[in-house]
Amino acid sequence: MSFGAAIVAFWKGYADFVGTARRSEFWWAILFTALVSAGLSIVSGGLGDGPYSAALLDPGDSWLVSLWSLITLVPILAVLVRRLRDADYPWPFVFFGLIPVGGLVLLAIFCSRPSRTD
Repeated sequence: MSFGAAIVAFWKGYADFVGTARRSEFWWAILFTALVSAGLSIVSGGLGDGPYSAALLDPGDSWLVSLWSLITLVPILAVLVRRLRDADYPWPFVFFGLIPVGGLVLLAIFCSRPSRTD
């Protein structure tokens, strides 16, 4: 699956927790959200220099990145659940992400596994 097709599938499956997601769909979606977050961090860093920024934002906080994170929370969870299902893991493995560092490493390993049909 190409980058563009994966992004379209990511947004089309916004709240689709049923079905499967191939490795390419999952990792392209993660790369897309990370790149947009990085871009928003750079942009919001420049926005924090105004005279009212101290009143509106805590220095170092990025309200654009926070908004983006809220917008993409459900689709990322949906594609993660579909990817785990495709790799033949149960969806409750999503909760491993709550374990600091090690849980994210486990999820990355699970999501890197080949599909059950590969």
